[in-house]
Amino acid sequence: MTLLAYPLLSIINIVSSVLNALTLATGISQSWNAGLLLLPVWLFFMTFLNGVETIVWNGASAIKAPAWCDICMVVHTPVL
Repeated sequence: MTLLAYPLLSIINIVSSVLNALTLATGISQSWNAGLLLLPVWLFFMTFLNGVETIVWNGASAIKAPAWCDICMVVHTPVL
């Protein structure tokens, strides 16, 4: 990725995680279907983590936050 994509990608990920949280809030009040509730939760976590990762790892491969690496590895591993 180029440096121009850095702030745009982070903003899009954070905004989409907020929109997913709104979807979850409306889904809880309308139905208690587990699939409809778990999909926005999963999408919220993945988009939020990707947004934070684009900020933390912008232009560097050095480990700046080792605890964040451990948290993301635990969350991303079941997805892979």
